[in-house]
Amino acid sequence: MPDVVQRLVEMRVRRPDAVAEAAANAFGGVDILVNNAGGASETNVQSWFKLPVSEWGVTYQRNVMSAGYLIHALVPGMKENGWGRIVQ
Repeated sequence: MPDVVQRLVEMRVRRPDAVAEAAANAFGGVDILVNNAGGASETNVQSWFKLPVSEWGVTYQRNVMSAGYLIHALVPGMKENGWGRIVQ
C-alpha cells in the first residue's frame, strides 16, 4: 500500500481562494474536498421557522453557497492533476 498523507485543515470558507492557495502551498493541492461547512447563524441559533428573514441570506451563503465556492476554487487544480473527489 502506498504511503498516504492526510491532514485535516479547518478554514473559513468566506475566502475560498485563500483555501485553495493555502492547500497548494501546504500540500501541493487538494485531492479530496469534503464539504462540511454550515450551521445556524452565529447570532441566532434557533428553528429555521423562527429565523428572521433578514438572516436568511447569511444562512444560505453558509449552508449552500459555501460548497459551490469551494468547488469552484478547488476543482481546477483537481482537473489539472487528473484526479479528484468531492464529498457532499
